[in-house]
Amino acid sequence: MTSQDSPLGGPLDLPEDAYPKHPHAKPKKRGLKLAFIIVGSLVLIGATGFGIWKFVLNKSSTNTANTSNTNTPSTQNSSNGTSDVPASELTETYTSNTLRISFKYPKSWIVSEANGGVLISSPEFSFETQNNGVVQGNFKIYIRKGAREQDRKYIGTGVAILPSQKLVYSEPLPDQRTETNLSFFGENTDTNFAFFLIAGNYELQKGDTLGPDYGKEPETYIIAGGYSGKALTDDLAAYQMSPETFQQTIAYQQAVEILKSLQIK
Repeated sequence: MTSQDSPLGGPLDLPEDAYPKHPHAKPKKRGLKLAFIIVGSLVLIGATGFGIWKFVLNKSSTNTANTSNTNTPSTQNSSNGTSDVPASELTETYTSNTLRISFKYPKSWIVSEANGGVLISSPEFSFETQNNGVVQGNFKIYIRKGAREQDRKYIGTGVAILPSQKLVYSEPLPDQRTETNLSFFGENTDTNFAFFLIAGNYELQKGDTLGPDYGKEPETYIIAGGYSGKALTDDLAAYQMSPETFQQTIAYQQAVEILKSLQIK
């Protein structure tokens, strides 16, 4: 909020005595005129002060109303009905002895482990998709060793929408690499975002693909994530998002922080 300039001008001066001094002038009449001038000036000052008080009071009420109606970005719904998850620190730690990994995550996220994989899901929120409009869903991260046939189906149709980015681990273990490549894929085309994938040594450019055989080796980690929901039952199934906006949600940003905290034994 910026302070408003005061509507007050300079001080109100009484008008100078325009009447010539005359030895025969009656003091009573002159004093009465001066009294009228003083009283009139005081009334003007009082009216001006009351007007200023009303202006300040109205301005303060308006600003208070505007402040009370303003929500934080994590809870505010935009005009198209989208929302986001609350901002949160990584306060919880999960360790999978089966996959030999450990990571930190926000308390509001949910971690489950089944069928040889770990699923990390954000709280539900609404987001704009390219293929289904506004949907209620979540952002999820999926981790397993060795891609199954249904996983390779999604990886095989992925087309890089951006050059790979370096992801630096925050606390890597002694035998763990300090950084890796994070790649972003659209489904069958580079005009949408479907999922990201930690691709290790593979540094991709826009339009590149990994092919359906990626991750067939049982020791290859499949670490992927995207915008999903209850209607999408496959672990790597995701909604198509705009390539220009997919990185803007708090949910996405928290997912990247989870990836940075990943420790691989």
